[in-house]
Amino acid sequence: MIRSTQSLSAQYSLVLYERAQRELRGSEASAPVEARFCESQKFNSVLSGKSIMRTQLFRSTVCAAIALSAFAAAAEASIFVSTGQTGAQVQCDVNHTQHWTYSVSQDVADIGGALLTMKRGPQTSASITFSIYEGLFSDFGSAVNLLTLTLSPADFTQSWSPIMFSAAPIELRAGRTYTAVLFSAAQDSQSEAFFIKGGTDSPLAFVDATGAPVSGGGQVQPPAPAPGAVALLALAGLTGRRRR
Repeated sequence: MIRSTQSLSAQYSLVLYERAQRELRGSEASAPVEARFCESQKFNSVLSGKSIMRTQLFRSTVCAAIALSAFAAAAEASIFVSTGQTGAQVQCDVNHTQHWTYSVSQDVADIGGALLTMKRGPQTSASITFSIYEGLFSDFGSAVNLLTLTLSPADFTQSWSPIMFSAAPIELRAGRTYTAVLFSAAQDSQSEAFFIKGGTDSPLAFVDATGAPVSGGGQVQPPAPAPGAVALLALAGLTGRRRR
């Protein structure tokens, strides 16, 4: 028997309807699973992000610790020039540059900068620089610095304290002339300048990072404060000195 076109169309529509219902039910049934999957993915992503952050933080902390340890070790191993903890107070500003010209009687390695007893004025705003170069004070500004470091007023207080100008260590060679210079563009005013215990007229000594004299082993000796002692530094240099 041949079915009418209308009957076939109705049956076909029913099939499509039933198929649509099955697909709808399947979609509804799978929705919670998909939702759970998405939530799981989000959770895993958050966990992964936190894990990455923890890893990066750990790596940064380790790197910082290694760098700090290396810096501390370098400071402990270095030798510094110093005027000592006593001496007349002198000013360092745009009109008062402190400088020391000297030589060494034998090669001295690991010169890491200077350890100076200093303070600043209550309104000091300029920075201050310590440099060592080969040559005389007359070469200041044209000679190539072997070592140089600049500190800001924030590195100082208004009370006397040891200030470390620490840079990559250099070696001083016997028979050569060197000049160390401490200079600043600070205003020539007691409220804005820097101050140091012992300026140009004070002899330099070799000390470690704690300020203790470095001697023995035939490596270095501090300048002799008394006749007959072995001195490795021959110091010279003239500048105006201003007392506070």
